[in-house]
Amino acid sequence: MTIDEAEKIYKLNHDFQKTVMTSKIPAYILFMHFLKRGLINKKDHIQFASKSMQKGIKAEKLFQELVPRAVDINANFRMNNPAYDFVYNGLTIDIKYSSILTRKDKDYWNIRNSKADIIVAFLESGKDKELKNPYILFIPTAIMRELGKIYITKESGHFQHFLIPKDKLSEMLTYYAMLKEMDVLSTAI
Repeated sequence: MTIDEAEKIYKLNHDFQKTVMTSKIPAYILFMHFLKRGLINKKDHIQFASKSMQKGIKAEKLFQELVPRAVDINANFRMNNPAYDFVYNGLTIDIKYSSILTRKDKDYWNIRNSKADIIVAFLESGKDKELKNPYILFIPTAIMRELGKIYITKESGHFQHFLIPKDKLSEMLTYYAMLKEMDVLSTAI
């Protein structure tokens, strides 16, 4: 099947994953061509993503609802930017999501550290709750020493010191952006 034929299928069904399966053309090739032709949008990406990626994308949508002035890098500049997801008043922000995990009867979450200025982590507040009333952590990465994964429990300093009410998120980002603009952060840390 040709890419033009696959495009016709996609225009009929608007389902990227089904078009890949029907056409037998690798997803990365169709994605590139459809992106160039303006046929792909972020919703299509969600439908093709793994469950874990879908939850992360939903966390990004929740962040956008909470901070509507933040610029979505994935939607406006580069999809799947590896360094950060949003820019807000000059701050780079990486959105993280973690389902609650249990090991030896102890609940915990895992997220990866980031090179962005801020990590906003949405943590599942209970089994199968996903983003219904999640815990939100506001983590300035400049003070993080861990590389790779960050292990979080309710008793850990990460949870205790970085937990923020969702109605304070925008205010804290504005304050932190002001500190960055004043170059206070580089001298304070």
